[in-house]
Amino acid sequence: MDMKEPSVTLDHQKEIIDDLSDLFNSEEFYDVQIVVNSRVTIKAHKVILALRCDFFRNMFSNDAWKESKQKVVELTEDDCCVDHFETFLSYFYCGCLTIHSENVFAIYMLSDKYNVVAVKESCEQFALANITTGTVKRAIAWCHYAKHMSFKALEDACNKFIALNMMEIIKSTDWLTIEPDHLSALLQRSDLVVEREFTLFRALIKWLSHNQNHTKEILQHIKYPLMSPEDVYDPSFSETLSEPVKKDFVSNSTLVYQVAKRWGKCKNKPKMNYEKMSRGMRYYYHKNIIHKTGGKRYVYRFVCDVQSMLGKSAEELHASLNVRSKMASSPQH
Repeated sequence: MDMKEPSVTLDHQKEIIDDLSDLFNSEEFYDVQIVVNSRVTIKAHKVILALRCDFFRNMFSNDAWKESKQKVVELTEDDCCVDHFETFLSYFYCGCLTIHSENVFAIYMLSDKYNVVAVKESCEQFALANITTGTVKRAIAWCHYAKHMSFKALEDACNKFIALNMMEIIKSTDWLTIEPDHLSALLQRSDLVVEREFTLFRALIKWLSHNQNHTKEILQHIKYPLMSPEDVYDPSFSETLSEPVKKDFVSNSTLVYQVAKRWGKCKNKPKMNYEKMSRGMRYYYHKNIIHKTGGKRYVYRFVCDVQSMLGKSAEELHASLNVRSKMASSPQH
């Protein structure tokens, strides 16, 4: 029977890592200085950077790069990354990096630029896991960064969190900082949570007072049918509105109830309101009886034989509802 020869395994990995870590930004043996935006200078070692990062390997080993022969390498980074570059570079020496809410996007941008896949993926996981643990203010900021970096999963997660907490944002000072295109997209979300449509409308009036050039763009997303009659027919409120907002509010909110009233008259239901009408009209959509008229709000078009269904021609129906003849081409019901 063969006897195993005695052996012993030496494990000094920690000591080696500690020694390499001590070399970072050290005068000892450094052969290159990394200067970031003329603000941060770091003493480094080409061999370590090249071993740990393909970007630096190409830079220092390819004669086509002027930096391959330079003792001082100047890098230009986004301003938000400058103060975090030293932390990022130290990762190549020690393999250790702490990610938190203050540096996650700076580290993400640097790891993306320098193709450090493990760090980039860790930043993505951290951001997605922590979006719901912070404030709406942070969600707005993170959404901006996510869009800038084409980080679609995080952008979607931020927007969902913002939509679910819209009432908190409306009441905060951050409400006025939301960009027009971002606000427009939020208003079109089906998961937007607000106490009342009129509350949202009042908040939008405040936002529009600082962004008057976007009045038409934003107001098109208001759901006037969800407002109560008490809100719509309050003369003292409408008089406080700017002229463009007042015009949109009065014309659309009034039209909502005119449409419902006419529909109720047609269906012999005098207590008809727009909410009841909307629920009832689902039947007609599904049966392909009526369609919405493209480009026109609260205007519907019959796509069936109205006369055989109601026993009246279009002209007779208009006359019974007191609809002017010029509207015959697109009757409102």
